[in-house]
Amino acid sequence: MYSQATAADWPQVPWKHYQFPEFLWPEEIQPVEEYPSGAQVLAYIRAFAAHFGLLRCVRLNCKLLRLRWCDETREWETLYCDSVKQRFFKAKFDYTVICTGLYSNPNIPYYKGVESFAGLQIHAKEFTEMSLARGRRVVIIGSGKTAMDCASGLLVSRCAASVTLLYRSAHWPVPRSVLGIPVRRLLFSRAVASMLPPYYTASCVDRAVHAIVRPLKRLFWRGLECAINKKLHMGNGKLEAPPVGLPGDLFYGGQILDDSGAEMMHCEQLTAIKGEINKFVRNGVILLVSKLFAFLPAGKAGQRGINKRHGRSQQPLKDA
Repeated sequence: MYSQATAADWPQVPWKHYQFPEFLWPEEIQPVEEYPSGAQVLAYIRAFAAHFGLLRCVRLNCKLLRLRWCDETREWETLYCDSVKQRFFKAKFDYTVICTGLYSNPNIPYYKGVESFAGLQIHAKEFTEMSLARGRRVVIIGSGKTAMDCASGLLVSRCAASVTLLYRSAHWPVPRSVLGIPVRRLLFSRAVASMLPPYYTASCVDRAVHAIVRPLKRLFWRGLECAINKKLHMGNGKLEAPPVGLPGDLFYGGQILDDSGAEMMHCEQLTAIKGEINKFVRNGVILLVSKLFAFLPAGKAGQRGINKRHGRSQQPLKDA
């Protein structure tokens, strides 16, 4: 992700909370802003690797071709190819850890009629250039962090003619400040941690205390939800308030927006629709919204349908 950082790649955590305790941010690369950019995080990770001499243990641009356990030597035998040197290598190791990641292979669901769709359908992993959506009306499928990053990047860069968020369930988009208080003080503090439901290892005494102060905790979170709802003007054609409460959603599927993400919620070019794609047609997509079908047209802004010679079409982006 960080090797292809775009304007939308902003971590959700302040840089002072985004560092290893044994290697703090060097002064020469410390971000000026409270929240670092993707490029700044990449520079910090590279500095960390260089400081501890980790790069000599790393083989980049290599593809593992074979991994086999040898009973005689009690070792793992590997065969890999260096794509830069165009050479094959063999190596033996005592331990093997598989860390290929959950999202290395994008999952793009199949929709009926996609073969006849005249537009471009890509996964968010492949969306690294805002110019791909220049002058187009874009629909982004999903409401998670990746979807919000893509939407805010498109709206801030003013590349897309319009952006539509299509989602089945909403998440709480938390701005960086609520009621003038930085979100890091609201969420990353022991006081707020005490407002969360008890952990599964909590003692009987802790659970009893939680039961007594539960109304106070509920009042705190409902008040915070109302403040976020009011600031972002959720609903009315924008992202609706999620059915799940803020504490249950934020720590599992919610996201902290950057400044451009908060401004995005007030942008006229953004439309949020709760529904899903039913099928593709040549010049658009058919949506299933509240058990009703709706047509979302394709083409450049100001066009109806698609121009057979120079038409540009609706461009779905899949949320990772």
